[in-house]
Amino acid sequence: MRGILQLLIILFSIYTFGQKDVPNSKDSDYLTRYPGSWITKYHQNNYNKYTIALGKERGNIPGKIYSLKNIKTIEGKITAIEYKLPDGSSQLQLHKNYENALKKDGYKILFNCYREDCNANGYSVATQLSEGRYIPEIRSGNAFLSYNSSYIVGEKEVNDKKVTIAVMTGYSESSPSAGTACRIDVIESAALDLSKVSVKDIESKIKRDGKIALYGIQFEFNSATIQSESTETLKIIAEFLKTNPKINVFVVGHTDNVGSYEKNLTLSQQRSEAVANKLAETYHISSSRLTPKGVAMVSPVSTNDTDEGRKQNRRVEIVKK
Repeated sequence: MRGILQLLIILFSIYTFGQKDVPNSKDSDYLTRYPGSWITKYHQNNYNKYTIALGKERGNIPGKIYSLKNIKTIEGKITAIEYKLPDGSSQLQLHKNYENALKKDGYKILFNCYREDCNANGYSVATQLSEGRYIPEIRSGNAFLSYNSSYIVGEKEVNDKKVTIAVMTGYSESSPSAGTACRIDVIESAALDLSKVSVKDIESKIKRDGKIALYGIQFEFNSATIQSESTETLKIIAEFLKTNPKINVFVVGHTDNVGSYEKNLTLSQQRSEAVANKLAETYHISSSRLTPKGVAMVSPVSTNDTDEGRKQNRRVEIVKK
């Protein structure tokens, strides 16, 4: 009897240990776990891109099996947490619980689907995001199963940042023992203050994306005259170019959509030329390394229907040649 009791204690201990959170993980400050669940995967990235789905319709990208037509890419701090739930937990109850929690906390629901309603031509929204490599770092897991996924994405303003939360749940009918899983991704978006980033930060973004958007260069209204508060950002660009003498760049001017295309095209070209001239004349960067180009409003990064969106679209980009 004593041997059997000891064996039961060992087995219970193993079972209990398996339900512990992975080391160095914790719940998000914005949305906590479902009761009884535990963290199986955890990852944080201080600044990266993240794509959310705004619908389940498939896109038509040549050569891509997994693609979505209606998506939005955001940037910011990403926290990705995957939970396992106890046996017998209800996926529908889990989905409704998180839907209600987001609404109650003031999040605007951008898209919401459950199981069959999440499928587009046999592939779920969560699977397409995962396999399409829209979701960084952790992939796989029951939350991304093709036929039994759910997906909710909500967004709200919190102090000086925008918080976006994507919740995915899944359950495998082909492997009931796998149980139900839940994935919560939290993206904290805030304007990147380029006056405070280092040359190393700019190098990293150029290496990863081939370009960097600069919001620290300010112009007088409806003019190409550079304002004095742009000095710090211009110094950082110059230092980056001096530190990387083999890199040549396009200096690209972008505007919002207020006014005609022709007017904005001229203004964006003048502004890009003003930045290139300033870098050459004041900071002694060879003009042969700088190609100014204005593109008006043809490449927005956000909607032009709001003040905040137009503010994001008005920018200067440094693009590696």
